[in-house]
Amino acid sequence: MKFDLTETISTGKAKIVIENGQLNIANLKKLRMSVDRLETRLRQSGITSIEDVKHATIEFSGLLGYELQEDKQAATKAEIKELLDEITHLKQALGVMMKPAKQERQSSNIFTEVKNKQFEGENEP
Repeated sequence: MKFDLTETISTGKAKIVIENGQLNIANLKKLRMSVDRLETRLRQSGITSIEDVKHATIEFSGLLGYELQEDKQAATKAEIKELLDEITHLKQALGVMMKPAKQERQSSNIFTEVKNKQFEGENEP
């Protein structure tokens, strides 16, 4: 294991404040950070529960770093596509008729309206 004293002195070390959904009170005390302040920082990052966090650190710079529990992580587009493909395959195997995808109304998309200059000047005083 390589240990660079100069790097440690100049950049400092991160402190683990949550491990497997449990607070590390000793490190919070070393950082002089209250649980309320940590909860505020978690909420600002969109995390609603300490138990949802696998690991969280306070970096030397003061930034919060975290990794969510496996079951609390967001699904990727690839994972969602894989699930949709599997559902389609199961429906076909069961002989369930597939409904065609619903077509989006052109006028419901405001970006398409702007691009095509539809409804320009209508309904304005």
